Amino acid sequence: MIKPILTNIVFIAIVGYALPSYVESEEFRFLKYGPFYLSVVMLMMAVASEVYSAFENAEDKYMYIKIFRVNPRTYSLANDLLKFGPKILGFSIGMVIFSSVFKISLVEAFSFVVFSIGLRLFIRSIFLYLCRNNYTLGKKIANILVFFTFVIGLLLAIVGTFINLGVNYAFFFSVNFLAPGLLMLVLTIIFTLKTTYLEQFVLKSLSISDLLESQQFIDELDSQSAKVEDKDIRIGKTDYSNDQGIIYINKIFYDRIGSVFKKKILIRLAFIGITLVILNVLKYFVPISPADVKGLSQFIPLVLLLIARKMYLGEFFTKTTFYYMDRKLLRFHFYRAKNNITTSVIFRIKKLLKYNSLPFIVALIGLLLTYYHWELFDSQSVLVMVISLISGYVFMTFHFLFAYYMFQPFTNQMKVKNPIYSGVLNFVLYALYFSMVRLSSYTQELVFGFFIFVVLYVVLGIIVVYLFGPKRFRLR
Repeated sequence: MIKPILTNIVFIAIVGYALPSYVESEEFRFLKYGPFYLSVVMLMMAVASEVYSAFENAEDKYMYIKIFRVNPRTYSLANDLLKFGPKILGFSIGMVIFSSVFKISLVEAFSFVVFSIGLRLFIRSIFLYLCRNNYTLGKKIANILVFFTFVIGLLLAIVGTFINLGVNYAFFFSVNFLAPGLLMLVLTIIFTLKTTYLEQFVLKSLSISDLLESQQFIDELDSQSAKVEDKDIRIGKTDYSNDQGIIYINKIFYDRIGSVFKKKILIRLAFIGITLVILNVLKYFVPISPADVKGLSQFIPLVLLLIARKMYLGEFFTKTTFYYMDRKLLRFHFYRAKNNITTSVIFRIKKLLKYNSLPFIVALIGLLLTYYHWELFDSQSVLVMVISLISGYVFMTFHFLFAYYMFQPFTNQMKVKNPIYSGVLNFVLYALYFSMVRLSSYTQELVFGFFIFVVLYVVLGIIVVYLFGPKRFRLR
């Protein structure tokens, strides 16, 4: 119970301090009720998620009900209690602790949380009741509902955070919502305990064959993320007879599989080109004042850092390298020797920099033209944009290789066993996102700070790989 309570408090801390309660400038205006708005949007998305979860064929659910013979109604009630009890406490306490942002009392916070969770569970109960005679149709509707709700919720979260829609969302954080919330919780409990058809509904959602098929699909999906078509593996005509050892092995491998990476690069170039064209065409169809253009442009360098992961090849490069080369050779001691690892890392960094250089160059030229077209071409703005682009290019090239050699997260079936591999990157991206929202007026400082971080990361990373790579780089 303690862990989920603390987790929810931390989540509220992130929401509270990521979104400013009120920031105003001549160039850009944030929504005054940002944190409240995001909470309401998340409630809408959570309702759809709760409906979808009723059809979930989970391992824990199967084990308790099918193997341990726990009554489905008892299981549903206990599961809701363990799932939502900590949320009620954690969110309520978190909102009060960070009252400097939410500016509400414990009772008001508690009222909103009880109302939101009561609404989620009550709508789920109503949905299950309506679908009691047609499980298959209900499952299809739930799938469609959760997809469209999440898409709409994401769009609303982006639009409402930065554009004042003229609604005071703090209205929902009121003691007046406590009674309806408690009423819906009580009705949900009664529904769970008294409705006999709920047992048949839950039992229909459980299937060992579906669980096994889902696991097999996940295993295949993990492998498919690294696999390439046989026709894309080609024997080149380049002579590498003058090369030796680890360099020779790497050159042969990347020469044969290079066409796969080139195809991935072409797809990225297409998306970059289309995006740049749209940005330039918008000027003729969307009336935006020069002040608004200047205000919005301050986010471009930070957005470039956030989307760098999709612009470049790093993740696919390491996965494919492991699947077709390293997992077969890591069993040999010579392949993990200190000098060979260092030589291999440097060679692969150069190779990946070469592959990623095309998206970088196209984006750089396209953005320079876009800045000129939108009359943003001043030395300071352009410099910050270029430094941001370079930082993303170098970081996304080096990071995946560094994390790969230090944590080698993959099994032979391409399952990721080390959460640090992706956790470090996700932390950096989340930190950049929250910094972008909270500290938009410090774009220049953020970009140059990240650039210094990247330089230090690369230099120290190569040293760390040299010292610890032989011990860390192994099969799991």
